[in-house]
Amino acid sequence: MLWGWRHSVGPRTNVPRSVARLATSQVSLALSLVVAVGCQGAPSPSADPSPTTAIAAPSPTAAASPRPAPTPAASEAPVAELGPVGGVWRIRKILSLDDRSALIPGAAFDEEAYEVTPDCDDEPCPSIEVRMTPLGRSRPVSITTLERDGNHYVSAARAENEGPCLDEDGDAIRGGAKVTSIMRLWLSTVRASGSAVETTEMRGSLELDLDPTPVGSAAGCVAQTAAYELRGRREAVAVRDDPLPDVELPPNTAGGVANLPPISVKVDGAEVVYFEIEGDTVAELAASLANGGVQSCGAINYEWHEGDARPAACTVSAFPDIEDGVDQRVSSGSCTIAKSTIRGKFAVHMPRWVAPKRVPKRLLAWWRDIIEFIRDHEAGHVDITLDHLKRLNRQLVGEDCKDADAIIGRWAKDLSSAQEEFDRVEYQKPWPEAPAGY
Repeated sequence: MLWGWRHSVGPRTNVPRSVARLATSQVSLALSLVVAVGCQGAPSPSADPSPTTAIAAPSPTAAASPRPAPTPAASEAPVAELGPVGGVWRIRKILSLDDRSALIPGAAFDEEAYEVTPDCDDEPCPSIEVRMTPLGRSRPVSITTLERDGNHYVSAARAENEGPCLDEDGDAIRGGAKVTSIMRLWLSTVRASGSAVETTEMRGSLELDLDPTPVGSAAGCVAQTAAYELRGRREAVAVRDDPLPDVELPPNTAGGVANLPPISVKVDGAEVVYFEIEGDTVAELAASLANGGVQSCGAINYEWHEGDARPAACTVSAFPDIEDGVDQRVSSGSCTIAKSTIRGKFAVHMPRWVAPKRVPKRLLAWWRDIIEFIRDHEAGHVDITLDHLKRLNRQLVGEDCKDADAIIGRWAKDLSSAQEEFDRVEYQKPWPEAPAGY
């Protein structure tokens, strides 16, 4: 037999809207001895056995229906006619999706200051000069000229100096490649979903061709192509051009990349089951998390919940083989419960980040905090159920067998209320803060 209900977690404070959802704790009790059963809420992640008898489930959310989930993505207007681009822009450089698993030397994710100088007084101009300086550095490392081509500025193919390449073991080989690049820049008007405010962003691309030098070829480097996506906003970033000596700049490891490890968690007394998500920004991870969560866990259906109905995780609790957990004593025509050792089985459905293979280190550190945050929440639901199981086993001992239905019904209602109250309190906790720029 089956009796079930859902506990859901909704929005929290200080969280990007797209990730302001934590978890659903879905409890599905398979009580095969004395419980009359009903079914309520979104479908369980696992197939439910068909009940042989049914009554209305004692749940405060029986009449609730899931609210439609808002679309977290931003809507973008068509690329505008080129306006004034002169000034300083804070640009984020991201290795394009198709190239994120490639062995490309250097930072795959980076932030730079672009100082744009037009060649005329009344923009748009025939050409612009772009001086690119990594944030926190005191001198440009690259200067290029871009010619206007319609709504874009485009550079000619420009041969860079020799640089590093990566051999088959992933080690950087100095002077192993010659790099030829083409840069494109344009402006785009962006309006966030649900907002009337429009902003102008710098967009662009940086296409690279890496040809091994004799040194690189001997080390096993191969020819590669790659592209970066450029996106940024106008910002007062200090850019200096001091006559500094030519010294090797230290590596910028703070915003670098790391190979994505399979992150696992443990929940005492429960099996952890993973669904896969992908992305390399907070928004991409949030969208993938929400879509994977609703597929694995169903939708949030708390009556008072007014946010995105897609959960990030869930806990499924089952109580099989009740006959083995309840001992009856029949004497002189009466039946009492002599002993009760009903146990639960718990499956916690959690997200696992699987792609791309190389990800920003700051984002990976934040994701570890997110996983622990979600794990701690789901562990709380498991602990609440275990505590109530102890109470149920104590309550059943010595009771008349015919009263077991009512006892378990009251117990289940109390458990549902306790889980919901836990969620209400948990909603007030802020998510781990996402790293700036991701």
